[in-house]
Amino acid sequence: MSPTPSFDSVEHTISSLAEVGYLADRRLATTVYLQTRLEKPVLLEGPAGVGKTELARALAETTGRRMVRLQCYEGQDESRALYEWDYGKQMLYTQMLREKIGEIVGSSTDIAGAVEEIGAHEDVFFSERFLSTRPLLEAIRSETPVVLLVDVSGSMAPYADALLRFAHVVTRRAPHSTEVFTLGTRLTRVSRQLRQRDPEAALAAASRVVPDFSGGTRLGDTLRVFLDRWGQRGLARGAVVVLFSDGWERGDAGELGAQTRRLRRLARAVLWANPHAGSSEYRPVQSGVVAALPYVDRMIAGHSLEALRELWSWVHRLAHSGGEPVAPAAGVPDSGDETGVSGGRGR
Repeated sequence: MSPTPSFDSVEHTISSLAEVGYLADRRLATTVYLQTRLEKPVLLEGPAGVGKTELARALAETTGRRMVRLQCYEGQDESRALYEWDYGKQMLYTQMLREKIGEIVGSSTDIAGAVEEIGAHEDVFFSERFLSTRPLLEAIRSETPVVLLVDVSGSMAPYADALLRFAHVVTRRAPHSTEVFTLGTRLTRVSRQLRQRDPEAALAAASRVVPDFSGGTRLGDTLRVFLDRWGQRGLARGAVVVLFSDGWERGDAGELGAQTRRLRRLARAVLWANPHAGSSEYRPVQSGVVAALPYVDRMIAGHSLEALRELWSWVHRLAHSGGEPVAPAAGVPDSGDETGVSGGRGR
């Protein structure tokens, strides 16, 4: 599937690049806009230091894609661009397994026979264990993207810290295929902040850029902003999207339903982690939940560490599967059974 163009106009291109710290003149912005609309590469040339890499960085951040930098030189082939063998590691294992190798060739009566014996096991030293992948191969083999949408409004205040810590763990495990946004009265992208190694520093950095902690809830409006600005560009396409929210919508519940439907059309799967769904007495009766549930693959609990572990297992399975429907998550009540709150797969 071809990606949806990232920019709506030249002015949109200029403003989007400016938001990530790149000031583009109208000539450059026009080139970027036209080439992306035509789904063609943007070709730049010039001496070192004129800003070629910086433009690539800004485009990657604006469109939610990973930047892969490939240095080209004479004699480079596809193997050098994609991977290399860790010869040091191969030699170390050879030395460590010297006695075992001796046992393998011990029955051979000549050099030719010994070579044949070793050759029967050569795949051991040319396996994934000894392969050092380069960024281009990592991009080609990258996992299904995961998008985490975390409600940080007042009603979710008791859970916000734990959910952002969970988002930090997921981001650290897969920094190039995970995106995190907070939802409240506005949408805030916190992916870059949560990529920091130290969890306390990461959460502090995220807190500094989120202006609406413990505020109101306008899930429909913020979800529309996400789809208009990020989702349609590619972040939501084929992604496993998880919405962490209790579903208390102060805006238009119909808008939340409409935007969830848009999201489901783009995503591989949409999961809703609701902290109240861990209660045996919970019923999905909130207006926002009722409007969105037909387009949610599964509503599961999000109230405890164990529930978050279970959630991650479902995310991981979906990201490594062919997009099969999600099986019910154990222990989450439903209006009709005791195994899970089942949504629909409405299109």
